[in-house]
This record gives sequence, C-alpha cells and structure tokens, in this order.
Amino acid sequence: MNVLYWNACGLANADTQRALKKLVRENNPLVVCLSEPFVSPDAIPFSFWRTLNLHMFATNNRGEQDPNLWFLCHVDLKPILLSSTDQQITVSCSLDGVQCCITAVYAKTTIRGRRQLWHDLNIIHSSQAHNPWLVLGDFNCVLGAHEKRGGNIPSATACREFQQMCTACELLNIDTKGLFFTWSNRRTDIRLDRALGNAEWFDAWNNFECRSLTKASSDHCPIMVSCSRIPHLVRPLFRFQNMWLQHPDFLHLVREFWENSTYHGCPMFILSAKLRALKVVLRQWNASHFGDINNRVHLAKVELDGIQQDISSLGPSEERYRQEDKAHADYQLALSMQDSFLRSKSRVRWLVDGDRNTSFLHNMVKIRKVHRSMATIKVGSQVLQSHDQIASHVVQHFSSLFTKDESITNTGLVERVIPALVTEEENLMLAASPSIEEIRGAVMGMDGFSAPGPDGFGGSFF
Repeated sequence: MNVLYWNACGLANADTQRALKKLVRENNPLVVCLSEPFVSPDAIPFSFWRTLNLHMFATNNRGEQDPNLWFLCHVDLKPILLSSTDQQITVSCSLDGVQCCITAVYAKTTIRGRRQLWHDLNIIHSSQAHNPWLVLGDFNCVLGAHEKRGGNIPSATACREFQQMCTACELLNIDTKGLFFTWSNRRTDIRLDRALGNAEWFDAWNNFECRSLTKASSDHCPIMVSCSRIPHLVRPLFRFQNMWLQHPDFLHLVREFWENSTYHGCPMFILSAKLRALKVVLRQWNASHFGDINNRVHLAKVELDGIQQDISSLGPSEERYRQEDKAHADYQLALSMQDSFLRSKSRVRWLVDGDRNTSFLHNMVKIRKVHRSMATIKVGSQVLQSHDQIASHVVQHFSSLFTKDESITNTGLVERVIPALVTEEENLMLAASPSIEEIRGAVMGMDGFSAPGPDGFGGSFF
C-alpha cells in the first residue's frame, strides 16, 4: 500500500503530466496528494484521472483563490473528509484493513502563516489522538540547520516552532530513504518534503518506509510512504541483552557452562564454538527467567498495587510491609531491566544512567525498525514490492557480486607498479601476534553499549 505526495510546480504542461503518469503507474499508490498545481481542478479532464484509476476527492479551502493542494485516491477507496483548511487536508480511510488518518500538507512560506497550520494540526491531534495518523507534504521549513545546505542559516524560530508542533502532536519523523534534500535550486538544497507519523501509525504496520523518488519536471522530489502488514517470518537474530547482567544467577550460569563445556582445536575455534553453544543456553534461560520484559513490568506493578491495597483495606502489619518491600524491589528491578533492554535496542547512548524515559526509548525502537525495513526496491524501471521478489533479487545481486570472475588473472602488475614501502622489520612487527595484556586491554576497553558483532555478543558481555 503506497501513499504518494508531490509538489508538482504546475500540472498544465505535458512534461509534468507524463511524469505524474509514470509515477502512478510504477508505484500504484492508493492515495496521491499534489501541491502547487497552478491550475484549477477543472482544467485537468476527468479522463486523465480515470486512466490512472484515480478520482479527485478533496481540495484545500482557500476561499476565492484556486486550491493549491489536491487529494486524489484510488477509485475503490472510500475516504471520509475530516478537515480542509488553506494548508492541509485530512481524511479518514481504511488502508489494508487499518482505519487511519492521512493529512496532506502544503505549508505557507512565512513563520506567521505556518502558525495557523500548527494550530490546525493540534486540533486534529486532539480528536484523532488514538488513531494511526500520517502527516506528509511540503512543510516549507526544516527541523534544524542540518536539513539545509547552502544559502542563509534557517530561522531558529521556524525550526523551534516546527519541533514544538511535532512534540505537541506526538509526531515522529519518518526517515526518508533516497535523496536527503528534497528541494533544490542548484544553489541551495533543503529538506522541505517529509512524512511524520504518530506512535499508533508505527504500531499499525509490520513494515513501512518513506522514500524520495526521482525528481523530474519539478524542483521537488516526490515522496512515497509504503506500508505493509505482512510480517517477517525470519527468526530473530541472537542479541546479548545488557539487562541479563542484572540477574544474580547470570554470571554463575555463564561460568558453569564455560568450565564444563569442552572443545578441541585452535583457541579461536574453541572461543567461537563456546559462544555459539552459549547462545542456545542463553535463549532458553532468557525465556524461562525473563520472558516478555514488558509483561514482567506489568505483573510486578499489579503485585505491588495489590499488596498496597491490602495494607490500605486490611491494615498494616509487619508481614504485609515485608511483602510490600519485596514487591517494590521486584518492581524496581523489572523497570531497570526494561530500561536496559530498550536502551540496547534503541542504541541511544547519551542518556544518563538513572534517567528512565521508556516512552522515548519505545519511539526510538520504532524509528530504528523503520530505518531497517525495506518495503520496496527499484530495479531498473521495475518496482519490487513483495518480500519474495525483494529477497530473490538481493540473493541474486550479492551472489553475482561476490562470485569470482574466472576471466580475471593476476598479471603481477600491482607488485611491479606499487613500490614496497614497509621494511621487513616493520612488517614483522605489524604481523606479530598481540600479547595477552594487549588483548585484555582491547577487550576491557570496549564500549558496553556498542553494536554487537556478527555472533550477537556486545562489549558488555566480554
């Protein structure tokens, strides 16, 4: 399921119409949002949209002026118009069985003009706070100076008010794949076009992404949000969790396994074999001792609430106070483990130990999930959308990339052309095996929150 937005900079000319036809036919979007058409909606014949299986559903309300934001949808889609002002159109529709809201934006170029848009979005958020909500379009401002290259520094006030709107409306920025800067005049590059979504939108889809498409007949890149509810059936990779270190039995479990397991071979093989076998043990131990960490926090909270309710209704006693102390300690331990688990998944390293902000960390996990997903891939002029097609193409690509080309032979050209700059003594020093002290220093110097290696064990384990 695709949603397409494009600031077309004029739809009256044939070049732009051809570019739009190609975009729609290649990507098959259910929703198409167009801004700056520079013509009246009546100027585009009905037959043009019919050939694309689209129909004009709504336009923004600019009073006596022609609308400059059009909302089109597939002929089979039955949306409901929720709001239409001079800078946004909001509809409710069912996409792949998900009832959600979509807001198309074409913001004004002035700070004062955009304040009305921020106000409109806050009103929409107050009424649609619990529904999946996607906001996409040309915001005519940036979140920070890193989103502009060349020209004057963006207004700090404009950036701050944009950020405040995102916070107030609980909207998360969706990373855009493809070109980072979506508008350019060949002197200045700016990221004006983007997509935002609330937490419910992130939760509603197993896979989704935002991608900038080829820029043609306009100085803006089209952006497309692709969503799918088809789950990945791939077994999750093993990842060492830092929260395991907080369990009192963890070190004893690892030590007992390490001492009792026997392998033969070189030291590197023994280390690799033990780590591979340890992963099986840790998976089973995690399932029996931790399970769903979020559910564990919930159960610990229920237990603490129940004991405190007993003290309130039945009266205090030493036994009940001991039960409350134990339940409180269990609850704090569960919270600490949840915090450690979410930090390792979100890879946010600048949070200070002791600060607990699980809502923020949950959102970071969702953003990382989107960043890692691949909902579509373009091969030449063909767009692959099914998981089987994408997987087959990736396997074929890397198989051909890493297969040896038998037609290439070593002619000794490199040795003859590039002189030897390293002496024999220096080469022996570089090739020498590191000492035990050097190995221990390197291992102990690893960042505990760094990305794990291919075996799934991070620095904190070692």
